[in-house]
Amino acid sequence: MQNLILKFVDSARAAGLRISTSETLDCLNQLQHIDPLEESQFSRTLRANFAKSHRDQHLFNHLYDLFFHELRDNENLSGSEKISHIKNEIKIRLKTDMGNDGPMV
Repeated sequence: MQNLILKFVDSARAAGLRISTSETLDCLNQLQHIDPLEESQFSRTLRANFAKSHRDQHLFNHLYDLFFHELRDNENLSGSEKISHIKNEIKIRLKTDMGNDGPMV
């Protein structure tokens, strides 16, 4: 579990979320007190630790979905390929979401 969270944190940082080491450690500690197989508890715990603003929450939702749902199906990608793919996907999705009105906040 710890390695999975660390890979997610690396991907999230690469995509622009600012996540500190202490926030990562806090999250890992909190995950010991929930059922990680219950996705709503799992995602809320990560979101509470890693998404500090409205903009961060929007980005976090995209990253979470990509990392834990879409990219989990493609285990042939290396760690750096996954991070690169996530960064590109996020850029595309954020541009689409921004439209002409600027970023969603």
